[in-house]
Amino acid sequence: MKSLPKIILGASICLALTATSAIAGGWGHDRGERGGGPCGMGAPGGLMNPHMMDKLDFTDDQEAKLKATHQAKRSQMEVLRAEREKLDKALIDALSQTPIDIAKVNQAKAGLIEWEKKQLDQRVEMETTFMNLLTPAQHKKFNEFMVKMQEKKAKHDKEEREERDEEERSEKK
Repeated sequence: MKSLPKIILGASICLALTATSAIAGGWGHDRGERGGGPCGMGAPGGLMNPHMMDKLDFTDDQEAKLKATHQAKRSQMEVLRAEREKLDKALIDALSQTPIDIAKVNQAKAGLIEWEKKQLDQRVEMETTFMNLLTPAQHKKFNEFMVKMQEKKAKHDKEEREERDEEERSEKK
């Protein structure tokens, strides 16, 4: 049986790797490439995804403006990414100590919470820029597309829950 600190350390490493990989792609990529993390600017379902721009019939001017904003934010995102790696390491280090120093854990946690706020500010700024570029017709099309995506996600999540519940029921038998 694994000790609690090792389990916590393992979970922390998994969380850190997941979070780091989720933002590793940045805000997005040039058209024709797939983007980074889940539902972010450059995610496969994100705002800078080529499929989204094509679906909304982006003009060359709109695309150029969005790309310029993305390029301007890229260095800020690199700084945030490096900061996140340091914060993740601080949390992992704090949780791997024996005995665990709760003050260090809380300090690392506070740093991560502050980082999340900065990242959210960046995301909202980029999404606001994106939405402000849209014409009224594109905005309507975007909203309709998002409703469809949310419905698909809800259906997928429900199916996953049902599968998981079925597996748990069969394991109990």
